[in-house]
Amino acid sequence: MQIAKPLIWCPLSKATATAMSHDSMEATGAGILCALPPSTALRISSGQVITSVSSAVKEMLENALDAGADAVEVRLEEFGLDKIVVQDNGGGIRREELPLAAARHCTSKIKDLEDLSRYLSSVEYRSFQSVYDIASFRLSSYGFRGEALSSCCEMGQVEVASRAEGEDVGARVSFDQQGKVSCPVRSAPMNRGTTVTLAGIFSRLPVRRKVAERTAKKKEELKKVERICMAFAIIRPKLRQD
Repeated sequence: MQIAKPLIWCPLSKATATAMSHDSMEATGAGILCALPPSTALRISSGQVITSVSSAVKEMLENALDAGADAVEVRLEEFGLDKIVVQDNGGGIRREELPLAAARHCTSKIKDLEDLSRYLSSVEYRSFQSVYDIASFRLSSYGFRGEALSSCCEMGQVEVASRAEGEDVGARVSFDQQGKVSCPVRSAPMNRGTTVTLAGIFSRLPVRRKVAERTAKKKEELKKVERICMAFAIIRPKLRQD
């Protein structure tokens, strides 16, 4: 019977530590300052906005409410992993503006930074802790950065159909990973409002997708979606959700 010898921990010599550090830097590229490719930067930032099925639903619901909707329908296929559809009866997006719907930092909420403070001349700024506090006071909206649909495009396949007030027919458009129009705008017979479809969420992030496909995770996200819808219904009593 052989008895395993105990491990003896000892500090590395300075030369050994330095050599290992250099080898590690060469292997990983660490220590070299460089700009990330736009696609990589977009995927990282989008992953902080759309972190789950429930966060995607929340962003879409907020857009619907900001559009003045009083009726919103939320549909999930395979717990939202195959498809998330949010349909509203809000003001809609005009056909000529629809190609910008998923462009990064395109928004109808503000035109410039002055919009965040134009009506605050009689309010002391020290009462606000951040620009988001100022925005909520000035805008009464759920967001103004123009990142929701752009981030959804990075996480899956996005299609938007919308008809604005005064238009005889709606329009439908699909977006690519960068939020750019991937095919010509098509006509879409529909009532006033907007329908946003996100298909194959996390299809480009295999690890996150695998986690999202776990049975426990799917049930957890479904409950979160139900709570989000209920919360909006409580704070907006006139809102009808299906």
